[in-house]
Parts: sequence; C-alpha cells; structure tokens
Amino acid sequence: MIYVKSANATYVGGATTGLSLNTYGLTIEARIKYLGGSIASMCLFNYSGHQIGIDNTGTPTFMLGGPNITVAAAAALGDSNEHLISGTWDGNQTLSIYIDGVLSNTLVSGSLPAAFNPSSPYIANYYQIGDGGLNADFRDCRAWNVCRTAPQILSYLNYIFSGTETNLLGYYPCNEGSGTIIHDLTIGGHYFNLGSYVWNNSNPYTPPAVSYSDSSNAVFPALQGLAWPVERTAIFDTAIAVSKNLIEARESYTQYPIYKIKLSFEFLADDGTAAGDYQALQGFVLARHGAFEDFLFNNPDDNHVANQIVGVGDGVTTTFQLIRTYAGFVDAVRGLNGTPTVYLGGAQTTQFTITDHGVITFNTAPTLNTVITATFSFYYRVRFTADANDFSQFMSKLWELKAIEMVTVK
Repeated sequence: MIYVKSANATYVGGATTGLSLNTYGLTIEARIKYLGGSIASMCLFNYSGHQIGIDNTGTPTFMLGGPNITVAAAAALGDSNEHLISGTWDGNQTLSIYIDGVLSNTLVSGSLPAAFNPSSPYIANYYQIGDGGLNADFRDCRAWNVCRTAPQILSYLNYIFSGTETNLLGYYPCNEGSGTIIHDLTIGGHYFNLGSYVWNNSNPYTPPAVSYSDSSNAVFPALQGLAWPVERTAIFDTAIAVSKNLIEARESYTQYPIYKIKLSFEFLADDGTAAGDYQALQGFVLARHGAFEDFLFNNPDDNHVANQIVGVGDGVTTTFQLIRTYAGFVDAVRGLNGTPTVYLGGAQTTQFTITDHGVITFNTAPTLNTVITATFSFYYRVRFTADANDFSQFMSKLWELKAIEMVTVK
C-alpha cells in the first residue's frame, strides 16, 4: 500500500454520512507512522463526529461524538514504527482504545450518549489552527457500526479489507498514490478531496495474501460436560407454489444444505480460571461477539475422509473445492484441520496451495482425465444462531447450558 504523507496537513472535506449511536456500539480505526519532528495535536480520522487522534505529546486518543467523551492511550507511541489505533464504544458507557490490537486504556463514563447531528467526515484535521503539522504517514482509515472485540481487532491486525465486510461503513486504504481523491471502498462511496496533502510513495506496503472475511478460524473447545444427543439438522431452501388444480411447482435455491447443530452441556466446571470449562466456553462465546463471527466446530464422529474424489482434470482447470460425500450426495468442505494429502492419478503431489475454506489451486492444471483424490480432516465452519446464551449455575462452581445452537456458513 501507499501512505498519505501529512507533512503540512490541512482540512480535507467529505460527504456527510451518518454513523449513529446505537446499542451495537462503533469502532473507528487508522494506521499511523510518526516520521519525527515536532508533534501537533491532530485528528487523524473523523467519521460523523467520532474520531481517532494524536495529542501534542504523541499519545493516541479516541473521542465519541455527541457527548464528546475522550479516552487517551496509556502512553505515547514513542517510536517511528507503523501502529494501528482502534477506538471502540460498547453501545453503553465504555470507551476503549487499542494500539496494534492490544488494549491500552478504557474509560467508563456516566454520561450516556445523546442524539447529535453527524458532522462531515475528514482525514487529518488540526485540533488547533496554527499548529505546525504532524510529520507522519497514515492509511487504512475504517469506520464500523459495531463494537469490534479485542480478538477481532488483534486477529485481523494485518488483513486487507475489501470494503464489503458486514458492519463496515467507511474504508479508506489511502493507496491511490497520485491524484486528489481518497476513495471509500464501501458501498457508501463517500470519497475525500485530498486538499494540500502530498503522496508519499517511498514506503510501500506489501499486503498479506489473505483477505479479511470475518472468519476467525478459532476452534470450538472440547469440554467434558457435553451431553447426548448432538443434534444435526440439514436444511434446504425450497420455494413451492401450488396451482388451483393442485399441481406443484418447486424451485430449490440451495445447492448445499445448511446444517443446524444443537449441543447441550450437563455440567461446566468453574475453577475460577480460564482453564475451567465454564470460562473456556463463556469466553469463546464472548470472543465471537455472539452470532457475529464464524468459527470451526469439530464433530468427534464426523471429521475425516479418506481417498475422496475431488474432481477430474481437464488440462485447463487449476482450482477445485474440497468435498465429501454422503451415500453419493456431494457436500462442500469449508473448514480444514491440517493440510490435506492430495493425489493426482494415485501419485501424491504437493504442488498446490489451499485456502482455509478448502479451495485447492494447483500450480499446473491436472491433465485430461486425471482423477484428483484427497485425504483430510475437516471442521464444520459455523456461527452461533443467537447473540445470547443462557448459562445456569446449579451449584457452587458448576454451571450448565441446556442448549447452544450453531449453523454452518459457506
């Protein structure tokens, strides 16, 4: 990526767009690399009045618009490395600020947010007219209409977003490298006019190969108190229309079923530490932010296939989706446990790459009529069906959870 250099920063105007104060909270983020010299108080990224900034000591700040409540990081940045600054509001009274995905400070305010008129967003505006400017590079400005959790911020610290992620309202990579426009990659399209900034192309950034997908790859914990039965329901989506003479017309909207999995835990021991089953499960649910983030579930009795035919080469196609079969029905595998063993015409090959969603890409297309097989272990990629789960304490240091449901995602 290319940085925007704000050696002599001035106001950059943008279209007015609302980031409302709601019960889901919000998150504002931006990356900064301090290049030395004097420090002037500056707002790095403002979205509808909520903003990430730097004060005149070099300490990152996050301000919630409306009540204008500010929380400052525990310390100044103190170096010339690039840092991701993230400010969150939980939808109630708690503001938090993170540096590179690590919680730096939290403020609990008794002042509840009030309704307010969203301001025009801007990038790098002075707090005080006449300041000498902040000599820094910055990029990757993002606004979310949800309070992102600490695991989400840390897990996706180096991911490059596409702009289509759920709850992402504004995303400005600042990677144009020339011209006078900073583009918003979300559907909102609220661009900025660059003003008197200059582009700094001397510090290129090489993005990771994997793009953000709101998939955590966290594995659901294996706990002692799991009760039988483990329910699994295959669900298709079929539209049925019945004519006056009772003739049905049917249309299927899904190639693969969605599986609903229901678990219950008769007991969850709580020893007061993260090693206990109760904290392990409760913490896992909280880290997923309820139904927001998907994860991986290991079904103890359905997690491995051997010598599965994945496809047949045609001399052109290089990409194949891992599958498994139920008595002839083909279903896609979206979560891998380890690296599969892959064979072309019975001969093992390692000349491929694979995504964590089970998509194999061969370096060279398999030749015509070559049978592709694979042996692998897999997970179900799922999310919780609800944002709330009812844990019940039935005696000292023992809890139960009568039902927790999840559904597969593709």
